Amino acid sequence: MPRLMILMTLVLANSAVARDFAGYFMQPDEELRLAATAGPASVTADASYYTLTSQGFELAVAGSNQWHCFVERAFFARTADANAYDTRIRAPHCINEAGAKSRMQEVFMRTRLALEGLDQETIATRVNAAYESGALRLPEGLAMTYMMSTEQYLGADAGAWHPHLMFWVPYLENDDVGGNAEMGRLPFVAPGSGTRSAVLIVAVEPLADDG
Repeated sequence: MPRLMILMTLVLANSAVARDFAGYFMQPDEELRLAATAGPASVTADASYYTLTSQGFELAVAGSNQWHCFVERAFFARTADANAYDTRIRAPHCINEAGAKSRMQEVFMRTRLALEGLDQETIATRVNAAYESGALRLPEGLAMTYMMSTEQYLGADAGAWHPHLMFWVPYLENDDVGGNAEMGRLPFVAPGSGTRSAVLIVAVEPLADDG
């Protein structure tokens, strides 16, 4: 193989993936509206809001109550499977301050790297390095998010699923909460039972007067 062709092959092999990201973006007003459906009014009314741009998530509304609302895309929601780039996925979150300082930063980092065209393996390597360096941190205190939107779409297999709460508890095992089945109505740990990414998921049914 001529030397020029070898060099071109190496460059292409190490370059970012060319991908059309247009399907991930929303009109800002609609994105803010959808983000606000994630939690009760007691959380969403004075929260900070973020919208997705070509550079990643950016602050759109500065709130005052230490809650943070955004619409997660497939870059984080489905990193472990073939849905990692499903443009249809919309997962509204309203996350508390402890979660915003920890888990949300990983969400935003993964999203930014995905928009740069990096593949999932490279992104995982970058994220691991960020945890090792301290640029990303594990939660301190109760880190949780509301995911109660009836408009959320979590993938072809899950659809809107149930309104639920998520608690980030690193290294929690699913057996610690009863070994319940994933995507059921009982609390379960997924994904990453027993790992840094362990999340306790609790399905809920809001009362009519919860606001």
